[in-house]
Amino acid sequence: SNMFVPFILETGRRSKDSRQYKLSGMIEHFGKGISSGHYTAKVRRKGKWFNCNDSLIDEIDNIDSSSGFYSVGAYILIYNLED
Repeated sequence: SNMFVPFILETGRRSKDSRQYKLSGMIEHFGKGISSGHYTAKVRRKGKWFNCNDSLIDEIDNIDSSSGFYSVGAYILIYNLED
């Protein structure tokens, strides 16, 4: 099933210790189990998103950068703390 992956995660929104994290990449898995199937990655670099699939790296040009995107194979999400 599709999982929504937000570009921004916020913690403690109602406190002075609020932190904001921005999605910088994700690992996706396609297959029946973690010991088989295929892994790919999506990474953000200089504001652009790229799909890394083995030796092929393609820019993703259809992502709405305002909120996030849907993934059927989201496995590991990588967020960085924003200053």
